[in-house]
Amino acid sequence: MINEMTLARLQGLNEAEIADYAGSINTMRKRLETIEALVKTELMRRDAEHLRADGKITAQGLDYTITVAEVNQSRLDTEAVRKYLGPAAGRFEKNTVSIVMRCNPIGNTSAAAA
Repeated sequence: MINEMTLARLQGLNEAEIADYAGSINTMRKRLETIEALVKTELMRRDAEHLRADGKITAQGLDYTITVAEVNQSRLDTEAVRKYLGPAAGRFEKNTVSIVMRCNPIGNTSAAAA
């Protein structure tokens, strides 16, 4: 339902309006990410009350159950691999294409100040 409403709304906008719409969504997303980080931090601060045997922190409300856990990830140090393999490293590289949208406020708009 929301996708159909969003698509119908976007189809009625010109490029400038789409840019402003995307910028406002980006601003909201950043604010929500900040709030989400604060929620995670608060739950971690209270870990003694919520810590499970597996090291995860859970909290349950009326509508949602959330779990916060530290996740370790390993990533290949591509710079070190290139240095070690030299030109041969190029044989193992592959290009990927993605579409990226960046939103930046123009001047002192009300959206940038909010």
